[in-house]
Amino acid sequence: MTNRVKPWTVRGSRYLIRERWLTARIDNCVTPAGIEVPYYVQEYPGWVNVVALDKENHLILVRLYRHALGDISLELPGGCIEEGESPVEAGARELLEETGYGDQGDSKNRSQAGVTKGANRIL
Repeated sequence: MTNRVKPWTVRGSRYLIRERWLTARIDNCVTPAGIEVPYYVQEYPGWVNVVALDKENHLILVRLYRHALGDISLELPGGCIEEGESPVEAGARELLEETGYGDQGDSKNRSQAGVTKGANRIL
């Protein structure tokens, strides 16, 4: 017996806010059971996070102020992928900008996480 999950039908969408760092919309959806539901969606630009090690194999992290938390956070370096930039180029740029470390050309694995699409890809 196959238990197939069916997608919802989107009957319409309306943007609630469109700003550089926040875009939110409401989709008017109908489930496969015929139930109408509003669904709120946040849209994000593509971004990368970098897992980098120094020569002593220490993980390189950055301390950043996060206003929503009202606190300092310890995080992987990362940021938005700019127009015309590959994820690998964006990762190298963000690593250099945020930490001063550069890609020495000996990267073993590079990965991109597309959280808004819920997919991971190894490059």
